[in-house]
Amino acid sequence: MKKNLLSQCAIVLATVTTMSVVAPAVSADTASDLNDVNTEIAATKKKIADSQKKIDAATELQMEKSQKINDLKVQISKRDGQLKKQAQSAQINNSGSMLKFVTDSDSISDALGRTVTVARVVHANNQTMEQQKNDQEQVEKEQADLTKSVKDEKNENLNLLRMKADLDSKQADLTAKKNKEDATAQENAKAAKEAAQKVKDAKDLETAGREADKAHNAANADAAQKNRDNQNDAVSKDDNSNNNTAKVQVQQVNLSSGQHGHGGGANGYPAGQCTYYVKMMAPWVGGYWGNGQQWASSAAAAGFRVDHTPSAGSVAVYAGGANVGGWTAAPGYGHVALVQSVNGGSVTITQGGTGFSNPMGPNTQTLSAGAAMAYIHP
Repeated sequence: MKKNLLSQCAIVLATVTTMSVVAPAVSADTASDLNDVNTEIAATKKKIADSQKKIDAATELQMEKSQKINDLKVQISKRDGQLKKQAQSAQINNSGSMLKFVTDSDSISDALGRTVTVARVVHANNQTMEQQKNDQEQVEKEQADLTKSVKDEKNENLNLLRMKADLDSKQADLTAKKNKEDATAQENAKAAKEAAQKVKDAKDLETAGREADKAHNAANADAAQKNRDNQNDAVSKDDNSNNNTAKVQVQQVNLSSGQHGHGGGANGYPAGQCTYYVKMMAPWVGGYWGNGQQWASSAAAAGFRVDHTPSAGSVAVYAGGANVGGWTAAPGYGHVALVQSVNGGSVTITQGGTGFSNPMGPNTQTLSAGAAMAYIHP
């Protein structure tokens, strides 16, 4: 049996082309995504570094502010001491009261002088207290602003670190995906190489089969010519026509009784073909009856019984392009198989051929008896 190897080659080549085009496209998308993530990670790292610089600067500023706050506290403490001294200086003659200090004046001019003095003391005290209040508020505001600034910057830094962690996880996933796709691409390349080798092997087998057919056809033609030459020589040398008639009658008897003159002989069919297998299993078939679909006419011409009724031990003949239980016999070649058993409308056959995993056979199959174009009986 010969399959259409060129069609198989085309299918394999189409498969190889598909593998070589699709796989790299997926890998390219993953590589692009991975490149984007790496770029984003680099940008995030820079933001984290900038944020850390801000935190460091804010921390340094916080230290400066703390020193300034301490200085203000010292000034406030000094002002408190100054107020106390002023209060003590206002206690004249141990009166314990500024009012008494004024009322104890010796004269009006003395009272006016003392009043001015008291007013100045009160004004100075008010200014000192106001300044102290403003300084205290300024210190508290600077403390609050600095604390908020540091807190906000630390939160921003924390968010950036979380973002980087997410990107690192995404980077790991994409790296694993890319590695897997790279491995798949390598497997596809290997499969494509093996498929290409199968195409080459199939083409070589096709060529070898054709060359073998040519050689066997030539050998068969030579043998037929020699047979005709021998018969002509025998006839020309035989002077007894009665004997010749008797020989013809004997030959006819032999043909009708199943002793076929063209059967037997060595297996001259191409190894690995369906014809080779049948000849190997049924030596009674002709030495060379042509391709599978030619066997019915060749067998009939050789005197074998050819009909449409299968029997165990008969040869099933399938036309080129026929459906042989799910696969198609090669157009122009056909197919032959050996019938093992018959069960109603079904037959079980064994066969060989290049289309099977075991070209030398046997490859067993059960199918409809009507699929065959004819059956040759021994």
